[in-house]
Amino acid sequence: MERAENPKKVVNALKHALMNTVPCIRYRPGLQSLLVFPLSLTPARLTDRILALVTGAPKPPTGVRK
Repeated sequence: MERAENPKKVVNALKHALMNTVPCIRYRPGLQSLLVFPLSLTPARLTDRILALVTGAPKPPTGVRK
């Protein structure tokens, strides 16, 4: 919680997206979004593997893996 970004940055990005006649395709409010942004460009399967390795999450059930 101590490293969380200011929520006002997100509110301002949403306001810009809704009010602008030519909104950006993606908004990255804050430093944390820059760390997560590359994951949003990778295929979901690869992202799931990376997150599982980082968090130590168990593998999904066999039925879900297929």
